[in-house]
Amino acid sequence: KFRYTTSLIANKQELISDLELSFSRPFKNVNYTKINLTDTNFKPIGYTILPDSTSKKLIIKSNWGKGSNYILTINKDAISDSMNNTLSKSDTLKFSTKDENDYGSLVLRFKNFSSSNHPVLQFVQGDEIKKSILITSAQWSDKLLIPGDYELRILYDTNNDGSWTPGNYLKKIQPEKVITIDNKLSIKANWDNEREIQL
Repeated sequence: KFRYTTSLIANKQELISDLELSFSRPFKNVNYTKINLTDTNFKPIGYTILPDSTSKKLIIKSNWGKGSNYILTINKDAISDSMNNTLSKSDTLKFSTKDENDYGSLVLRFKNFSSSNHPVLQFVQGDEIKKSILITSAQWSDKLLIPGDYELRILYDTNNDGSWTPGNYLKKIQPEKVITIDNKLSIKANWDNEREIQL
């Protein structure tokens, strides 16, 4: 059966990420005019829909409003797989976006800041880098952090390519330096956090 699931959690869309539709099999044809994102009065809003490289996901990008309600309508003939199977029925998804107070706020101050090493701040959960930011000044803040516990790392991105580069023994190049900040960062919803980090 050709079907899909969404990235919504408890019918809520994150303000800081895209809405994803994941399909049970790769799709072959998509009629984008038969997929519509509107407000609750069925008034169209600005959005773009892009397939990912596997043709198993459609990514819906929009400038999500805080605490807003949306309707996504998907006609059953909008998408088909290589066997021309379509969805079993048309769908109308009603969902809302999170509000600013669903997120935590964070201010970080960096001591001994220097942009010459291209320091990159990484928020890590388990083995996954959840957020990566090039630090360009001695203070950084964000009001929309998803609540949770994070390990903070500083990557000195010497070659400025945005990711960690291993060393090269033959060329006598050292691997790029990564420092793990002591004490995990715990972000709570509707909570202001401040921290000083020694670079």
